[in-house]
Order: sequence, then structure tokens, then C-alpha cells
Amino acid sequence: IVFYYLSPRVIRSVAYGTGPRQRLDMYLPKHTSGPRDVAHPVVVFITGGAWTIGYKAWGALLAKRLSRAGMLVACLDYRNFPQGSALEMLEDVN
Repeated sequence: IVFYYLSPRVIRSVAYGTGPRQRLDMYLPKHTSGPRDVAHPVVVFITGGAWTIGYKAWGALLAKRLSRAGMLVACLDYRNFPQGSALEMLEDVN
């Protein structure tokens, strides 16, 4: 929990759409002090929840480990039922 709320490597609730659940948390690689043009692997984590539950912060532990290994991680939120249909959920994560 401390890492999620206090780490400067976590950028929370970045909008990727106009809906209230269309947000992502971004976890920056641990060693980002080098040139800005250095490429990093990217992992997109989409939590499961039987279409009815799920939250982007649930990926924080995995994202912490992957970002420590040099990867950029994006953990997505998306519309759940009943706020969105299965097609709208797919649109959010596509």
C-alpha cells in the first residue's frame, strides 16, 4: 500500500477516455534516470472480476515487481456491469 500511494514511480488515475472508469495507473521502471529515448518493455495489466468487479490497484504488487525489473506497467480500469455492456468493456481495454 505504501508503494502505491507514496512512490514517485507510480502515476495514478491517468485518463485514457472520457468515462469515470477509463483510468489507468502507470508504474515507471525503476531505473529511469538515463536518456529519455531508451525503450522499455511495456506490460498492460487488465484485472479480471467476472465482468462485475475489479480495480486497477489490484495489479499494484505485480506492477511493483515488473517495474523493479525495468518494465513500464499500465494497470487499467474499465467499465463493469451494469455501467457497461460486455462490448463496452472490450472497447475500454482495446
